Amino acid sequence: PREVQADRLATARKAAALTKAVVVLKGAQTLVADPSGRVSVNSTGNPSLASGGTGDVLTGLIGGFLAQRLTPWDAARLGVYLHGLAADFLAVQYSPRGLIAGDLLAVFPEVLAEFTQGHIPQTDESICFRRVLS
Repeated sequence: PREVQADRLATARKAAALTKAVVVLKGAQTLVADPSGRVSVNSTGNPSLASGGTGDVLTGLIGGFLAQRLTPWDAARLGVYLHGLAADFLAVQYSPRGLIAGDLLAVFPEVLAEFTQGHIPQTDESICFRRVLS
């Protein structure tokens, strides 16, 4: 809705405080907020992620990281970062147009391998996210 987009930062913080949970507000510069008021602004991704099913892929990634015992904050931030990175990879390799959710799933093993082998910057605050706001 328009009111969410009007002040995305305040909306993310409010949702996290009300739910007492980590919240992901998907969009241009996806936000990750926690109940303490901390917000991370993601540095990866592109408009191709505005297609059906990509949010479901993101939810699965975050759930997988939670299952590996990452904290909700870290699982959400890493999931959002790698989700966007996969979309960026596809945009460079093919095109930013026509991406479907299955495309993300197809390249995710390669993106994750590059990330874990150190070929992509690790989740340092200054690298993966433009800023963390308190």
